[in-house]
Amino acid sequence: AVCICGGADPTQAEKLVNMPIWAVHGTNDPSVPYAGTQAMCQAIKDAGGESCYFDSRQGANHFVWDYVGQSTEIADWLFSKE
Repeated sequence: AVCICGGADPTQAEKLVNMPIWAVHGTNDPSVPYAGTQAMCQAIKDAGGESCYFDSRQGANHFVWDYVGQSTEIADWLFSKE
């Protein structure tokens, strides 16, 4: 999964421990709290998940989807997963 500026419920993290996740969030996002994505990725790791990569975009706001859409690295990663 590629999550863009997503908020989530860390109490549900154990359901995602086997899912590869690339989470992208801008540190200056005024719409969705950055800390929510950070907390969710950490909760997944704390629950035993090893595949939650938190791509923290320093200084970026809510509009990080342009970065995601143009990233060949993210696309290659995504399509390498089963």
